Amino acid sequence: MASIWAKDKRIAVRFKIKGQSFVTTVPIKPTVQNLRAFKKVAEEKEALLRAGTAWEVVRADLRGEKYEQPGETLGYYAQHYLDTVEVDESSTLKSYQSLYNRYWLQFDQRTVSSLLQSELKKALNGHTVSLKTKKNALSVLSAILKGALADKAITSSPTDGWVIKQTKIKRVLVDPYTVEERDLLLSSIDNDIAYRFFYTAFFTGMRTGELLGLDWENLSPDKILVKESMRRRSLKDSTKTNTERIVPIPSHLWKVLESSPSRWKKGLVFTTPTNLMFKDADWLMEFFKKAHDTSGVKRRLRSDGSPRPYPWRSTYISNALSSGMSLGLVAEIAGDNPTTIQKHYHKYMDMDGHAKSEVERVFGENV
Repeated sequence: MASIWAKDKRIAVRFKIKGQSFVTTVPIKPTVQNLRAFKKVAEEKEALLRAGTAWEVVRADLRGEKYEQPGETLGYYAQHYLDTVEVDESSTLKSYQSLYNRYWLQFDQRTVSSLLQSELKKALNGHTVSLKTKKNALSVLSAILKGALADKAITSSPTDGWVIKQTKIKRVLVDPYTVEERDLLLSSIDNDIAYRFFYTAFFTGMRTGELLGLDWENLSPDKILVKESMRRRSLKDSTKTNTERIVPIPSHLWKVLESSPSRWKKGLVFTTPTNLMFKDADWLMEFFKKAHDTSGVKRRLRSDGSPRPYPWRSTYISNALSSGMSLGLVAEIAGDNPTTIQKHYHKYMDMDGHAKSEVERVFGENV
């Protein structure tokens, strides 16, 4: 039989079912009349419990609350989505998981019916990331909520009508480091692994993924064969442009690299302090950011405030062009399109001497 008593201006009730005790309070003033009336309600709920009704359902009913099934939480539908979505590569699934954990995990235990677009927007806008990343995060959330719509846990999604528009932003010109800034940054990096990584980055212009995927078998004292890269936290046997290329290296870079302990273990050139693969550059970038703080060198950021990807690359390209290296050779070494490089780096280009003389010969005299 249920036990009923007054507690803190509420009615408390205890059920004992098969040796297990269930206790709750209900927001009813514990007058003598209410306590008598509640006795009948308690008997009805006890019968439900003995018949197998879940305590969570009975408790919610007693307290006049709506019971939300666990399957109505965002976390439930997120897990269902990650368990059932079809992807070509495991790295894609990890990317979805990462986006959910970073941007939506704070709503994991919330029922999908309680989510508001305004609070979701506020949460996403609280991150200083590119519009592309925000679009990807929104896409994952929308896909998760499609499951809730299918189950009729919600009649409309809080992402309906939410569009992240690509605002018309004036393109910020490339902003390479000066030679002095480059050298100051390198001298301010206080970790050997990070120092070798960024030294290589500045003197090869290689992309982040290409550096992370660099293997000793593709490195010699005078050149690097760029043929592998780290993409979406997985090592791929191809580059971003799906083409291999040779990057000549200066002798001082080889001296820095040959001192690496990983040289004698073969495999990847850049590994973690515990000799594991770097799946991303987050740990390394912390030292790069710290070097800016220490040296006072301005960080290179996009117009939306997010860090520019591999800013050492623009430094390498601009320095090569301004020193007289031909556009074609720079494009070949950088693994990029000559037209693209010319578009962004034209002010750093030193016109070929023969071209200058020809222009002067034809147009130099005022006729």
